[in-house]
This record gives sequence, structure tokens and C-alpha cells, in this order.
Amino acid sequence: MVSRGGILLRRLISSIYFELILAGGLVMCAPVASAQQTWHVQVGAEIRYQAKQADAFFPDEIWIYVDDSIKFTFSPRSEDHTVTVLETGRARPLFSGPAPNAATYVVKLPTAGNYKLACPAHPDMNGVVHVMQHTDSAAAFYAASLPYDQFDYDHQAAVEMGDLLARKADPSEGVREFPPSENVVLMTGEVVVDAEGGQYLAMVHFLPRTIRIHAGETVEWINTDPMLPHTITFGPEPMNLKTLVTAIPGPDGAPQATINSPMDGVSSGFLQSAAQDRTFLPESAPGATRLRVKFTRPGTYHYIGGLNDANGEVGAVIVLP
Repeated sequence: MVSRGGILLRRLISSIYFELILAGGLVMCAPVASAQQTWHVQVGAEIRYQAKQADAFFPDEIWIYVDDSIKFTFSPRSEDHTVTVLETGRARPLFSGPAPNAATYVVKLPTAGNYKLACPAHPDMNGVVHVMQHTDSAAAFYAASLPYDQFDYDHQAAVEMGDLLARKADPSEGVREFPPSENVVLMTGEVVVDAEGGQYLAMVHFLPRTIRIHAGETVEWINTDPMLPHTITFGPEPMNLKTLVTAIPGPDGAPQATINSPMDGVSSGFLQSAAQDRTFLPESAPGATRLRVKFTRPGTYHYIGGLNDANGEVGAVIVLP
């Protein structure tokens, strides 16, 4: 377990590093606490002299409060992007959002819920906004009431942007993208597409396989894989691996559960990004990609990924007093 002071020092070092390698590409903002906050998301990125375009939202997932605003800043000079915030069931439009070549676009969200972010000009450019009530406690195990602050989002965005523009990614580095809590286990993969088709790398193990926490703390499993579903199962596997067992979806859609004994059973169902939506068809709900489990007593808790345990996707949570 890394101390809070260690986390802050690492954040400082990380911010200096990413400002050097991405100078001018992203504005680093200090955390701001206010009743109604404006959050910052960058739309697209580019290296003009290398003719590289990163078609993505940076970051592509964000938690805010009701009546907060998101300011989208359009970075590329040579490629147009738009921003559309979509409710579940709403048809994806052909075009929406700011006029082409706009520098910024501000959206205020007055209603709690989970919304899709889309750029209709780029079908695979998507994101998610979780709009929370001030009384929601879906992420209560984090250091603050919301999972991340603006500093964290800027850090995540810098890492994601660097990976895309360099066209390389080390899946294990994803663990470093979630600094507010050290109690994170990742499942991940990578897709590379070229003129002949696509290639896909699936990482069928947990990062890390064994995690140590203290009684009363919570572990969060996150599936960042763009295609492959994963499951987390403590105890007997359900007949249908898509079934939730003693886990209840929280306000941001993430299943949550409490385990009091190594004999307790919990199963996450499928943790998977939602399928990509098509123009003029109803928008699907964001996929559940996270599971949060609180452990109340010391012990060793073994679990498996039900879809890939035969390939070594097994793990353990060691709970110390």
C-alpha cells in the first residue's frame, strides 16, 4: 500500500514528465473544489509534422456532479470533431454539437445518469460521462467523493494521448493511470487496425494477480479491454456467467458487493464495454466495466475470471488486519 504522501509525490513527478513530452498538447489543471465545477476534456490530438491524428476523448470516462459543466477543447487544427452527449435510447444523430472548427464547447448536465459521449464524424470515437447526485456514494472508497479530480483526468489523458500518437502501449502501465486508489486490479488488451484488417491482443490475467489490502478496504476491478468481456467470481460459479451474484449496480452502473468471509460468493456478470452504436439507431446503455468489493475481515480470498480461468486468469485478495 502506497501512502497518500507517496501518491502526491508520484503525481508531481508524473505531471512534470508528461508536460515535457506533450508540451502544448494538454493544459494541466490543478484540482478545483466547488459547488458547480467545470471539468475539462480534450477532443482529439495530433502531431502535424508526422501527420498523426488521435481520434479520441481525453479522458474518455469522467465522473461529475449534477449541474457541473464539461468544457471540451478541440486540439487538432487539421481535422474537425464534434461532441454529442447521448442518453440511453436516444438515436445517434448524423451530426450534432458545436460548429466545425470551434475552439471549445461547454455542456451542462442537470440530470443524474450515465451518458455516452460521441463524435458522429468518427464512429469509433466514444466516451462515457457519469453524472452523480451529491448524495451518491458509488465511489466512497476513494479519497474524495468523486473517483478522480481534474489532475487525475489530465494525467490519464496524457498517458492515453502519448500511447495513441506513439502507436504503442504497455498494458501493465495502465495500473499507473488510477492513482486515487492503490486497490485496483486491471484486465486489459489492445487492438491494432491497418489496411488489411485488425489484430487483437487479449491479456487473460489480472494485473496484479495478488493484491494486499487491509480489512474494511475496497478493491476495484476494471476491464479496460476494448473487446473481450471478463468476469470476477468468488466462490461457486453461477450457471450463467452473465448473472450478478450478491452484487448490486451502483449509481454509476458499477456492480458493488461486500464480502465478510472467504466462503462468501460474489460474481460480477460480464464486465465489458458497450457495443459501438450506429447512426440513427437507439443508443445503448454504457457497459458495466467495473466491480467494487469491500472486504470486512482478514483472510485470503481466491477468485477466478470465469471465461479464462483455464488460461491462468486467477487471482487472490490478501486482507490484512
